[in-house]
Amino acid sequence: MMKSILTAILFLLPLGVTLAADPKPVTAIKDAPMGEAKAKAEPEAKNKPDPLKPASKIPLKSNLKSPATVKASSSDKTKEPTVELVTNMGSIVIKLFPQKAPVSVKNFLKYVDEKFYDNTIFHRVMDEFMVQGGGFSKDPDGYSQKPTGAGIINEARNGLKNDVGYVAMARKGMSSWTDANSTTSQFFINVVKNDGLNYPNPDGFGYAVFGQVTEPSMKVVEKIKSVKTGSLPLKMLDETNKLNPIETPNVPIKEVVIITARRI
Repeated sequence: MMKSILTAILFLLPLGVTLAADPKPVTAIKDAPMGEAKAKAEPEAKNKPDPLKPASKIPLKSNLKSPATVKASSSDKTKEPTVELVTNMGSIVIKLFPQKAPVSVKNFLKYVDEKFYDNTIFHRVMDEFMVQGGGFSKDPDGYSQKPTGAGIINEARNGLKNDVGYVAMARKGMSSWTDANSTTSQFFINVVKNDGLNYPNPDGFGYAVFGQVTEPSMKVVEKIKSVKTGSLPLKMLDETNKLNPIETPNVPIKEVVIITARRI
C-alpha cells in the first residue's frame, strides 16, 4: 500500500497550478494534486512526478493578487467558513479550518471569491488515492491550464491529516523548499487514508490539509472517484505561458465540471 502511495505522489503531473500527490499510489499531488513543473510528456512510471504537484513549475502571470501576500486576520481564525462546489455530478460542501490552516484557507477563499474555479474540471481522478481539481478550465476544444497567482507557504505541520474526505492543497514536486511552498489554486480530496502525504512524508514537507468534505457530500465524491478515466490531452502552460497539449493519464473520460464555487 505504501509503495503504491509513493508511486502516486511521484506521479504528480502539471494539472493545475500545483498537483497533489497522485491519488492512487502516494503520487505527489501536483498543482494541476499536478505540479507546476514545465510541461512535458509523462515520464516512465518509476520516474513519475509527484501527483500532488502543480501543473507548472513557474509562477504564472495573472491578474490575481498573489495569495502569498495575504495575511490571515484574527477574525478569520475564529470562523469556520464553508464552501460549496456545485458540480455536474452534485454539490460538494467543504468545511474549512482557518484556525489550523489560515494561509491555505485565505488562499482558497480568494480563488473562490474571484470565481476562478467556475467552469474548471477535476482533471485527475484515482479511485484508490484522491480526486484533484482547480487548475484546468473546460474549453470548446478541450481543457486548458489557468494562470494563477504566486505560491503560498506550506502549512502541512498543522496537525490535520490526509484522511478520507479531507481536502488538501496540491503543489509542485518533491524534496525542494521552493516546490514545497508552490501551492496556488489546485486542491485534492483524499478518497483513502493517505498517511504517506502527512508531514514529514513523503519528501520532508508534506501536503497541507485545510478542509473537510461534509458527510452528505461524500456521496458525490464517491461518484466522482468511480468515473472511468483514461489518457487525454490537457493543454499545459510552459515557461512562456504558451499552452501545449500533453497526453495525461487519469483524466475522466466524461468530464467532471465545477460549475461554480461559492461560500455558503
